[in-house]
Amino acid sequence: MLEKYSLIVALIFAVGGIGIASSQSEGVNQSTTINSVEWKEYDSPANGFKIKYPADWEAEESKNVRLVEFGISPSNSSGIFSDLLAIVTYDLENNETIQKILSDDISERQENIDYTKNFAISKPNKTSISNGIESFQYQYSYDIGDETNKGLSIISIIDGLEYHFHYTTYHTGDFEKYLPTIKKIINSFEPIVFDFK
Repeated sequence: MLEKYSLIVALIFAVGGIGIASSQSEGVNQSTTINSVEWKEYDSPANGFKIKYPADWEAEESKNVRLVEFGISPSNSSGIFSDLLAIVTYDLENNETIQKILSDDISERQENIDYTKNFAISKPNKTSISNGIESFQYQYSYDIGDETNKGLSIISIIDGLEYHFHYTTYHTGDFEKYLPTIKKIINSFEPIVFDFK
């Protein structure tokens, strides 16, 4: 079970996201306005959800796993999001419980950031997203050089699918700055029932 998270956690932490060298994701639909801010909708039955995100952000799908990243268009030449929300979808294996999945996710995260200093993690707590979808969340932080990186992970199980929401920032102070927007994005989440087999 832990192996399935290794690739995703490594992508999110080590690289900071998928490059934005290619065009926007094919799942991007029309724009709407929420609280006087322009929002786009990402809609992908293959990834099992639709969600709204700010129009000045970009969405990028991975070609190898069911991973979609949302972030502010990179202002650097690397083409990598520096702060992002990654959503990963997995098929639920052997009717695993959300507590087991959460434990595996935390263990994998701890193993993949052993090069950092001052790693800290909050006690996971029950929460809900969107229209009352039961979830669990935890926050974490760690230092790399002079920067304190922070993150938030939320895990939900819906109709035989695991949804992992990982919000990560790589610059001191950005976590609180973007958290209200991240919460709005996550609360716009709608699962799509789709047979992946």
